[in-house]
Amino acid sequence: MSEVRDQVLARAKAIAEYGVRQIEAGKHAGFALPERSKTNLVFDRASNSYVLGPRQIVRTTRNPHHLKSLARMMWLNKIVIDHIETGKTTTLRDLYYMSQHDEDAAAITFKRDNDEKGLKGAIDATALVTAMETLYGFPHEAFGIYPKAWSRIFGKAEVQYTDLVEYTTPVKLNSIPGGYFIDTHLASANLVSCNATSLFAIEKGAIFDKLIEEKWYERYNAVLLDLGGTGPSAAKLMAKRLVDRYSLKAYVIADGDPWGLHIARTFIVGSAKTAHLRLNVPNARFLGMTPQDIVDYNLTSMKLSEQDRARIAQLLEDPRYQDPTWKQYLLDYARLGKKAELEAFSKSGNLAYVINDYLPKKLEAIEN
Repeated sequence: MSEVRDQVLARAKAIAEYGVRQIEAGKHAGFALPERSKTNLVFDRASNSYVLGPRQIVRTTRNPHHLKSLARMMWLNKIVIDHIETGKTTTLRDLYYMSQHDEDAAAITFKRDNDEKGLKGAIDATALVTAMETLYGFPHEAFGIYPKAWSRIFGKAEVQYTDLVEYTTPVKLNSIPGGYFIDTHLASANLVSCNATSLFAIEKGAIFDKLIEEKWYERYNAVLLDLGGTGPSAAKLMAKRLVDRYSLKAYVIADGDPWGLHIARTFIVGSAKTAHLRLNVPNARFLGMTPQDIVDYNLTSMKLSEQDRARIAQLLEDPRYQDPTWKQYLLDYARLGKKAELEAFSKSGNLAYVINDYLPKKLEAIEN
């Protein structure tokens, strides 16, 4: 079984045993969950990360209004134990339908609400899964519940699948072109070895593909991680495991706009949504793009939209941007009034310029 799932299973069983003990003793049961909000983020100097502060949300059987949410939590805890012990997986949407057909969940109703495609989904199931993450200390992928978003990884490392008995030979993450999707199987795999000395997390798939094509992993002895945007929890957990276990240097590459900047910042110091899991990589360095890069490289750019400016104003109030360097990035975007994508380096139709000129210069500047 996966090292991570071993830990989740132990915690899930402890929660179940706690519930049984309280019921048998005729005592009330409950949980104190950290409040997940930007206003409850505090900087932890020991880990160089933003973590959730002291504010908590308490759910207890003493309050009749909490009984349904506690019942849902115990029901999902039962599902998690079953999934880990049998090697099953599910999706966030599946949880809603499972609750409709599970006799143990007959009295536990989940709201149905419209999602972005006009379909009916399990909005409450998402909140429930997040609550359980705070109790387990791991993202939902670690206990067999998966979102749609997947990421990719490629480089000098080996993993061993734990849920596919026919695949016992360690898999080299640079053995197929394009990299491995961090799917249900890879997310639960054990780390076997790593010959890399660095890890590069990249917002854009096109840059990830070009780094592979130009053999960046050989040039910088690296593991490459395609975040696919903000990056699912499974990708960030994989990055953190590799960096922590093998003492890798870490870097993050993102577009030159407020959204890319925030992808990089949360990868380094943490996000409000996953601060309870501490999936950030605090030793990671930001390679860019920056507002100054747009000017220095005379890049094709776009005007900031009203949404971009609203985002800048929002982030300027965020505690994670009170650091002078990161705050200045935001102010520079507002002053410049422009944004650019990494692909803008393809002035002559060749994205290799990013790999052979821009990134090496940025690396040299950071390291020196």
